[in-house]
Amino acid sequence: MRIRNHQVIGKQGAYELLGLLAQNMNLTESLIVEKLSKILPSKETMKLIRELSAVAFIRFVPRYEYLELTDIGREAFLLAKVINGVSLDSVVNQLSRLQSSSFSLVTQDICGCFLSIMKSRLDVEDVYICSPWIRLSDSYLADLEEIIRKTRAGIDFRIITRPPLELTDSPPAWRKQSLKTLQWFKEHKGDLVKLRKLHTKLYCAIGSNWQIALFGSENLTEAGNFELGIRVDDERMTQKLLSHFNRIYSHSKEISKDDLYVEN
Repeated sequence: MRIRNHQVIGKQGAYELLGLLAQNMNLTESLIVEKLSKILPSKETMKLIRELSAVAFIRFVPRYEYLELTDIGREAFLLAKVINGVSLDSVVNQLSRLQSSSFSLVTQDICGCFLSIMKSRLDVEDVYICSPWIRLSDSYLADLEEIIRKTRAGIDFRIITRPPLELTDSPPAWRKQSLKTLQWFKEHKGDLVKLRKLHTKLYCAIGSNWQIALFGSENLTEAGNFELGIRVDDERMTQKLLSHFNRIYSHSKEISKDDLYVEN
């Protein structure tokens, strides 16, 4: 069976192993086994080394008999650091230096960037949105309607947001449009769930043979602020981000119709 990149990086010890190689240039297999002995048996560590090599995240340098991180392995590790809680700002320069085509920086209007991605595709199948606050204008919702009409079987939306009840202190117009937006997703095959203390902002769109993700600092509210985010056009990292999305989803509760009641 073919090993998939996102499956390997999600395995126990993979993040730590990549981190060791990111910090040390001359680690042999025996040294890695020793350093990971507290979390993995030696046989499991050797198996993990083979699997990370198979997906080209690491490689063996025969002349010097040590392992090193590849460019895509370093990119995967840096993005995984952000997923695991490290500040995005702290890895931006390192990501930029890699000059990889599989990601790009987004410095403003992440919401608009996400819409543009979907507008440019005719086969959007699944959309994943994780945002504490979601508020889209009628114009934006009309654009989404048009995107849906271009697809053959519609789009499945999965949404994670904060409990709508927390909108109580928002300005009336802002609250009403936010609830209207959530209702719109509910009416269009939306699977909506709520989670208190949600802070993650993650947006993914998937088609028949492509996957794109955006994550960063901006809520899905069309605020138009100067932001900082990363666009990922790479299956292995998109799948890793979706795994993170699903972990958050598993701790969430369904949003009911009563949650979305709009006062006249």
